[in-house]
Amino acid sequence: MVNKKGTNQWGLKIYPPQDVLRETLTRYASMGMNTQEKLRNLQKDHSLSISDRKLRSLEKELQIATVRRNPLPKEHLMQAIIDEVDKDLAQRNSANYVKDQLRLRNIMVKRDDVRKIMKQYHPEGFEKRFPGGKKAKIPRTPLTAMGPFHEVSSDGHEKLGSLALDMYDLALPIYGWKDKWTDMILKADVVPDCRSMGAIGHLYLDLLEAYGACGLQHTTDKGSEIGWIHSFQISVRDLLAPQISMDAFPAHVALKSTNHTVIESLWRWLREKKGISIKEHILRGKNEHIYRPQILYHRDLFYWIFPKLVQAELDEFVLWWNNHRVRAQPNKNIIRKTVSQ
Repeated sequence: MVNKKGTNQWGLKIYPPQDVLRETLTRYASMGMNTQEKLRNLQKDHSLSISDRKLRSLEKELQIATVRRNPLPKEHLMQAIIDEVDKDLAQRNSANYVKDQLRLRNIMVKRDDVRKIMKQYHPEGFEKRFPGGKKAKIPRTPLTAMGPFHEVSSDGHEKLGSLALDMYDLALPIYGWKDKWTDMILKADVVPDCRSMGAIGHLYLDLLEAYGACGLQHTTDKGSEIGWIHSFQISVRDLLAPQISMDAFPAHVALKSTNHTVIESLWRWLREKKGISIKEHILRGKNEHIYRPQILYHRDLFYWIFPKLVQAELDEFVLWWNNHRVRAQPNKNIIRKTVSQ
């Protein structure tokens, strides 16, 4: 019998206009929704309840792009993949990431196609992303310097900082200076805050007063404490040696911590020779419940006692370091038997 009303047991379906429906389904595709998610969102956005078969029919009718049904020529798809892969200079992005980036621009590609192109154009990226693979090592080169005070390095050490001690706000950070040519520790002090540009700036002036000279180049990391050092170093260098070009021999250079090896390598020796024992003595106050943060004068007592004790140990380490014998290093352009020579 002919159904003259055109409806069935599923009820009357009211579809949105074609352009609205096409925009909606295109957005769903770019968001990576599966069939069930699309059906739920159609019900939510347009009060439209249809079957998955009807959904596929609508997508085909409205020419909604999928990885299997794509209106773009294959050459354009391949070029889009190549362009997206070439953006990743570090080669850290996977095939899934590249596929998702293209999908967000409504360019639907197969993961296998992305992987093939990545294998063809950037095969080294797979080795970099391999779980457990070794990271690229920082190239090691011999240290070179023209003489004493050619390059002076400084840095802070926070193995006795508040996070390391975990005794509320108690901290005994250290800041030090080291000469590259002689490998001597020029100055090392316990400071209230090794990230304070004011405190470190005053220590820098103390260093100038003690030696009556400044380094041709001052090297630091890129921490927050270098503001005053940078200004002081440029001003003093320009005052003492105006004839030396700042372009040829910069007054201040800021390096990443991983490249700031002249003084960063010192902290391991300090930790092994003195630091671990010092920390254990300090932590006895917490572990044996001697230090009580709720007693106000305990904090003042801590800072009255321990900075002097740690500074004494630090001075002892500096004395040893500046007089210890080092092994022969024929490839190093800094030849000596002991640090102080």
